[in-house]
Amino acid sequence: MDFPADTGCTNACDSLETFLDQCKDGIDNDGDGLSDYPADCGCESESDTSEAPNAVTQCNDGIDNDGDGVIDWPNDCACISPCDSLERFPDQCKDGLDNDGDGFIDYPNDCGCSNSCDSTEAPNSVRQCNDGIDNDGDGLIDLADTNCVDSCDFNEFTLCLARPGNANGDAGQAVNLVDIIFVVGKVFKSGPASNPLCATNANGDGVLANLTDIVYLVNYVFKGGPAPIPSGVCCL
Repeated sequence: MDFPADTGCTNACDSLETFLDQCKDGIDNDGDGLSDYPADCGCESESDTSEAPNAVTQCNDGIDNDGDGVIDWPNDCACISPCDSLERFPDQCKDGLDNDGDGFIDYPNDCGCSNSCDSTEAPNSVRQCNDGIDNDGDGLIDLADTNCVDSCDFNEFTLCLARPGNANGDAGQAVNLVDIIFVVGKVFKSGPASNPLCATNANGDGVLANLTDIVYLVNYVFKGGPAPIPSGVCCL
């Protein structure tokens, strides 16, 4: 083939149909997803005859050097290119440390890691099990709450365990004078807390066992007022 079909001819008067060097022929000759100089790290210049890297590095040696189960570029996200000399970055998601203190280490065990090259173990969004709030009103927050599987868990809640207002926790789940006395003892006599704690939060305001809860219970038991409001696991 001649000019212009043959890229080895610069013009119709060219005396030679020279082959273009691999580093300027517009072809991904080494199959690494990169073509020519300077995009392909195997090319030192446009006149380089081969796109293949000039040296064996950790990112093209066919070995899983960092032990993450992934080999070389482009499969191992720790490799910038096939010429990268190291497969390992000190990223939090493969450093062997529990960086966010949630009891889980690295990818894939820590839910905050999207892959082994993730720079942080922290979850990418605020969820009930990492928001610093006692969402289910059981007195336990985030990972201290056994209802949280991990810090990425969306829900601190479990199945309903108690009836709101049943402060003394009797088996019948009735809300009566005994419960009022129980809350009075807690508020004014430093008596025992209910189990679960939300059982004393009769008015559902999130504040556990105070005068307003006592008034709310009195109104319900003796005046036919509204029933205690469900909150957290107190939802029977």
